[in-house]
Amino acid sequence: MTLGPGDALSKAEISKWKADWSDFLSVSDYLREKLINAWAIIFFWGPECACVTDVDVLVKGWDDFFYISDENSIAIAAGLDEVIFSFEDVFMSGRLLRQ
Repeated sequence: MTLGPGDALSKAEISKWKADWSDFLSVSDYLREKLINAWAIIFFWGPECACVTDVDVLVKGWDDFFYISDENSIAIAAGLDEVIFSFEDVFMSGRLLRQ
């Protein structure tokens, strides 16, 4: 998947979920549901730090990827155009729209 200047997230398609970060399994279930059909996850901690992993690794170790104090972590689901990001204890997800 190549992202270009015409790609955007629609506000109408962004969903929010307030996570209980002390309930590890509920966050794992949320991520598994959102990312179940992705063939890879491209995870960004910022503009210069990223990795490619699979869904199982992210779901089983989500707290090694997302941090409650971090405001710029983004997971892009390859093959789905699904994007998940978090701000404090809220996860947000949406689909990339092509223009």
